[in-house]
Amino acid sequence: MAEKLFMIREDIQQTKLEKLARIREYGMDPYPEKSERNFRNANASEKFEEFAGRVITLAGRVRSMRPMGGSAFANIEDESGKMQLFLNKANMPEELFLLFTKNVELGDFVQVTGELFLTKTEEKSLKVIDWKMLSKNIRPIPTEHFGIKDEEELLRKRYLDLMTNPETRELFRKKNIFWQTFWLVMDFWKCKTQCLNTRLAELMLSRSQLITMPLTKIFICAFHLNWH
Repeated sequence: MAEKLFMIREDIQQTKLEKLARIREYGMDPYPEKSERNFRNANASEKFEEFAGRVITLAGRVRSMRPMGGSAFANIEDESGKMQLFLNKANMPEELFLLFTKNVELGDFVQVTGELFLTKTEEKSLKVIDWKMLSKNIRPIPTEHFGIKDEEELLRKRYLDLMTNPETRELFRKKNIFWQTFWLVMDFWKCKTQCLNTRLAELMLSRSQLITMPLTKIFICAFHLNWH
């Protein structure tokens, strides 16, 4: 049974890798260095009347997909909330439309450009005229509807808990604010390496400086570079 489950997971990942390859074949970078957005999703929703009909750019993680022939609906989520997307062949090149509907999946991060409008059910949505992949997910994630019911799984994989539960994200945000305030009040220093950078990473402090400084003045929260 365990061997069968492993094969299923391997098959799912292989399908995702094939979709990743198709995105690259189209000429789109699935992990670009830069991204853009004009507003957060919540801002676009709150100022809908002001921005309606105006071309804006949003970004977020795909949380649901509903392809319907020549059209498709999707929901993206950022740190502020969700926004519904409407895609149609008439609003963009057909190849770009098909690239989205056939290769974008739950968990992918996308950047979308379009106009805000109200659907027939009066739901605030973005009519997409252009999009690009920001980060292609190559591992299966829990669906928005079912989530994760196993509490032990949530404790072992905190990233899934943060991804699927808004309450956990809010608690994480509050804890982060607390510790940042604590570091500031206690005069702690934070040292980190810019590991997610296309340029050569440079340490904020040299090794010799760190060694000679009092430990009470140094608080290293993340350090991913081995000294040699």
